[in-house]
Amino acid sequence: MTAVLVDDSVSVRALLNKNFESANFEVKLYTNGQEALEALKEINAEAKESGGSVGNVIDIVVSDIEMPQMDGFTLTSKVRQM
Repeated sequence: MTAVLVDDSVSVRALLNKNFESANFEVKLYTNGQEALEALKEINAEAKESGGSVGNVIDIVVSDIEMPQMDGFTLTSKVRQM
């Protein structure tokens, strides 16, 4: 399983990463919503080439609400539009 973790706090990212890795997730870490969205767009494009979608590759996205560049609400809205 694969998790995307998005948080501008180094300590929160580290804690989430540790917990998800201990639950056998492959973890992708991002520091803000814009960075995560760009990566998810790339993942989605690659998945579409093989007939799938981002949902076939990413099992869970955990995001902070308040972050620089793009907040968690906007990120969630844009991911749902994929």
